[in-house]
Amino acid sequence: MIASPLPSRPRSRPIRFARLAATGLGLCLVFGLHAARAQTPPYDHPLFTGPVHDAPPQPFDLEHLRLDARLDPDGARLSARARLRLTLVEDAPGTLLLSARDLAVDSVRVRFDTLAFAAAFRLGGGDSLLVTLDTLPAPGRPFEVEVAYTARPGRGLYVHPAAGPAARPYVWTSAEPGTQAHWLPVPPAPGDRFTTDLRLTVDRRFHALAPGRLVETLPNDDGTVTYRFVNERPYPSHALVTASGVFGTEETVPLVGGREMTFASAASPERIAEAARTFAHAPEIARFFSKYLRYPLPGPGFTALALPDLFPERLAAPHLALFDDGLLLDRRAALDENPDGPLAEALAAQWFGMLISADYWTDRWLDDALPAFLSARFLADEDGESALELLMESFAERYFDEARRYRRPLVWDRWEEPGDLLDAHGRDKGAWVLFMLWKRMGDEAFRNALNRYLHAYDYATAGSEDLRRMLEAEAGVRLDDFFDAWVYAAGHPVLDVTYAYDAARGSLSVTVRQTQEGFLVPEVFEAGLDLEVGTLAGPERFPIRLTRREQTFTFPLPMPPRYVLVDAGDALLAEVRTEQPAAAWVGQLMRAEAPVHRLRAARALRAFREDPDLLLGLRSALAREPEARVRAAVVETMASLPPSPSVKRALLAALDDDAPDVRRAALDGLAAYPDDDAVAERALAPANTDPSARVQAAAVRTLARLGAPNALDVVRSALVTPSHRDVIRRAALEALPGLPMPPREALSVALTYSAEDRPARVRAAAVALLAHLAPERRRARRRLFRLLADPHPRVRRAALDAVAAMGTPEAREALERRLAEEPEPRLARRIRQALRRLAAASGA
Repeated sequence: MIASPLPSRPRSRPIRFARLAATGLGLCLVFGLHAARAQTPPYDHPLFTGPVHDAPPQPFDLEHLRLDARLDPDGARLSARARLRLTLVEDAPGTLLLSARDLAVDSVRVRFDTLAFAAAFRLGGGDSLLVTLDTLPAPGRPFEVEVAYTARPGRGLYVHPAAGPAARPYVWTSAEPGTQAHWLPVPPAPGDRFTTDLRLTVDRRFHALAPGRLVETLPNDDGTVTYRFVNERPYPSHALVTASGVFGTEETVPLVGGREMTFASAASPERIAEAARTFAHAPEIARFFSKYLRYPLPGPGFTALALPDLFPERLAAPHLALFDDGLLLDRRAALDENPDGPLAEALAAQWFGMLISADYWTDRWLDDALPAFLSARFLADEDGESALELLMESFAERYFDEARRYRRPLVWDRWEEPGDLLDAHGRDKGAWVLFMLWKRMGDEAFRNALNRYLHAYDYATAGSEDLRRMLEAEAGVRLDDFFDAWVYAAGHPVLDVTYAYDAARGSLSVTVRQTQEGFLVPEVFEAGLDLEVGTLAGPERFPIRLTRREQTFTFPLPMPPRYVLVDAGDALLAEVRTEQPAAAWVGQLMRAEAPVHRLRAARALRAFREDPDLLLGLRSALAREPEARVRAAVVETMASLPPSPSVKRALLAALDDDAPDVRRAALDGLAAYPDDDAVAERALAPANTDPSARVQAAAVRTLARLGAPNALDVVRSALVTPSHRDVIRRAALEALPGLPMPPREALSVALTYSAEDRPARVRAAAVALLAHLAPERRRARRRLFRLLADPHPRVRRAALDAVAAMGTPEAREALERRLAEEPEPRLARRIRQALRRLAAASGA
């Protein structure tokens, strides 16, 4: 939920929401198509402009995959034989369709019992490999297809290149939506689950990891070694992830669920100590989930592997998870980050995503939201419900940010690529939907429902309706209306709240107007929630139920309210915009019991930045606030006030706070006081010595924005200062465009830090400096254009944004050339959008 002051109310014409039948997905999609024809969606987004997808027919069932893959020592090519054991499940044409894009297929052989023969094949449109089957077995009878092919790094097969004599390449594969066809030919059915026998041959200097048990390691005469991983339990194709490189490992064998399990931390040898520290809580997390779900961790154990510049930043597979090594913490980085959240999410995916997976991409939210919500449950286990509410606030913030650009149902059938569904709707809104169900049902009933779900569909697929039935069985009530509004419809409530106190009658009237509107957004969300009214005698609670577009509730109240807080139980994902004076928001900030409500009040007060009395209230609240996240929000609100000596003193005082987030917020606010020697002097100390690398980075940026006399020297020093995720070096690169560094030196810095031997995050930060220099420096332009084809998607994205911002004919031509070659659909879409903007700006 977001709480904010009530803005002026625009006149709206909301779309009437047609209730979707709970039997559902089919009727839901029919409604979606009808509505789409009736009104043009208000979003230029592939989830609305893409084609409609239904789960494809599956005439062939993949039961087992044996993959023999060999990687070149430099990771430049994968040579493989994929042997697929399939069965015919229904009458089918004499053609087998496999996903295969960008694969060089050498041969295809088919085996029926003892009969083996070469099969005719051809590459079809899109990403398909069509294999002609002259003979079909009887339904239910297995046969084998063997495909020999090669693949080169690109989408789905990634390489972190070697750089320098001591460096090693790291290679990994991703089978996330839309990527698998670029390196592995299998049927295009995300709901298909199969067992695997994976044999990865790599240079003898390297190690390999894949789903399953490592059953043997075989040295070969040619200086390679073959690692064989066997998984006898079926798992979904999107979880087939592999990795190779030089890894160090550290193992523990603790008891989890009454049996010994192996937990391993893996990373490059020089970072194995950091990996062991970062992933140390994996057994504890596994114990929590095993107990909470009443279902043991599937498999023999779990390995967490950290790789440099991993893309995407986290990949989950059975008994295995890959993380970007930016997650690894040294002792200093532990001040700023807690890696247990991503680790818990990857472990929860062992149950939801691996053990059970979604039937089809339309239900992908189940694979993303359940692990996200369970990770929050773990993190809040020791700190209580208030900590859980703050974590859910972070989920809500990410979802609301995305919802400003588009809103879609959780179950949805439109996309250009299935990876488009890996968004904040599926993960963050989906986690909030589960949180609301958890609040409604209670912890015990919710746990029982998940246990039912696991036992009913383990090692199989399920959909949203399957989860609904399990929840209903425990809740004892129908959840059709809830799923209609929150799973099969789009959006969320937007509540405009006003209130009036009648002193003569001793009563309070609260009016709640639902103002949400948009494509597939319900006109009315029905929900029960609590109103909290702060008074001199303390807070009072009043239950209300939302059933109409506009409602007024009246309650007896013997004294005037200090503030009115809607949804005091934090049980509704909603934007709440309350019309009340600054003093009331200060009252909520100082007296609301839940930290999340004090956090929302601190943010709502930014709308009153011109109030001359606000600073006093903020300082009083800051002095008594125990929660660091709320204190940081209070300081951010102070920083939004018009600059003044009083505000400056308050921000300077906040630099002494114990919490890094608070000090960082204070430094960001102090950037509004240029040419102030006292501010520059105070910012210099954290730029050199703050225990938190993020605070040190904020100080570097602030000194640059202040134009401090020593700012350039500080930035030069920061460029060579190592830190977690290179936050200090990146801050220096981002600050340089505003400093008077000689152009030749600035160009040298930009070229140095955008070179291929630098981490991707640093290179992406250097792009901004290249863009700053590009109008006057040809070498900077050439480097920018070359980075459009960089191997790492993060660098390419930064480069294409910078090139698009140039707006020159040369930049437009470079983007057009790149569009023809870009393998990542999201980046290709970004290029198309940039080209449309450039065309519109030029009048073309």
